[in-house]
Amino acid sequence: MSECQVKQIKCPRCHYDSPMTVWNSINTDIDCQLKDKLLNGELFKWKCEVCELEAIVPFSTLYHDMQHRFMLFFEPTETEQDEHQAPEVIVPENLRINGYKYRVVHGMNNLREKISIFESELNDVAIERMKFFLRLNRENHIRANDRLYFYQVETGRELVESSDCQRGAIVFVKVDEDDQPTPIAFKMEMYYDYLLSVEKDPRMSLSEGVCACIDENWIMKQMQR
Repeated sequence: MSECQVKQIKCPRCHYDSPMTVWNSINTDIDCQLKDKLLNGELFKWKCEVCELEAIVPFSTLYHDMQHRFMLFFEPTETEQDEHQAPEVIVPENLRINGYKYRVVHGMNNLREKISIFESELNDVAIERMKFFLRLNRENHIRANDRLYFYQVETGRELVESSDCQRGAIVFVKVDEDDQPTPIAFKMEMYYDYLLSVEKDPRMSLSEGVCACIDENWIMKQMQR
């Protein structure tokens, strides 16, 4: 089940303390409405009871999806990570469940992406490796400062019949410096090629009980080993 606590937040304008519900963990199978409130930011909204000032008060939480068997240790701030460092934590014994995936995630966009990956039953290491090499191919027109996020797998009949994407297409969203999103799609066969390369590359495996932040920095570090 989900767990929460009430904290008093001091108003920066009138300095009065007003309560806010802070969720320590969110179980999306039991409290599905919390998932939407988390992803649209409503969960972080706070309002002063005296002067009615509204503010966003982000907090860390554990995101638990029992159906797709994964837990995400979410930190709301996207911190600048050294590409030679991969933040990792040891999963507590009381949280370890066989067959589960555990990840550290920084920032809301990365949280949305990680949830989409696991709900699509894809391998996030393969996705990040794919993104790494997509950036190296100039034909993809991905600039150094562009952000690249997995969006969805498209398997519509029209797509299959109008192209040679017999196994569907994997769709990413490229976000430029002006925050303008552009969808780009590739054959699912390309993803399966990267999945196979990940499964055969020992550098892409995680140690037992380790919860890592699997992102492009992690991939770069592993590729340099």
